[in-house]
Amino acid sequence: MRAWFTRRSSHRHERGTTLIEFALIFPTFCGLLFGIIDGGRFIGARVMLSQAVAEGARVACLSDTLNQATVDAAVAGSSTMLPGASIDWAASTCVPGGLGTCTFPRAIGDQLYLTVQYNFQASFFRGFTRNMRQTSRMVCE
Repeated sequence: MRAWFTRRSSHRHERGTTLIEFALIFPTFCGLLFGIIDGGRFIGARVMLSQAVAEGARVACLSDTLNQATVDAAVAGSSTMLPGASIDWAASTCVPGGLGTCTFPRAIGDQLYLTVQYNFQASFFRGFTRNMRQTSRMVCE
């Protein structure tokens, strides 16, 4: 009879350990989960930025593009999930491939280097912000 009493008493002392372990581990798992979500959003933003700069460079090389506003609209239209993505015209360059300078409309053979920037801010970890820049090279044909 005494053995039954000792087993029951030791089991009673272990009842709260599950709750304590859960309280210690749960915040770690939540932080890991939200970190994975923000990491996925960061990778998605990088892919969208890459596609937006490629679309902007393609539009800039079209023969019917007559100004920078058309290229800005193309980048904004292809990066709807990235509010605030904009072309850095100071960092973007054009190397003339033929005679003359790079003006709108672009001439055949012009090499365009277009740079788009976006300021990424994580949703859950507010301290994680990155100024993302993507450059695309396009030879106008």
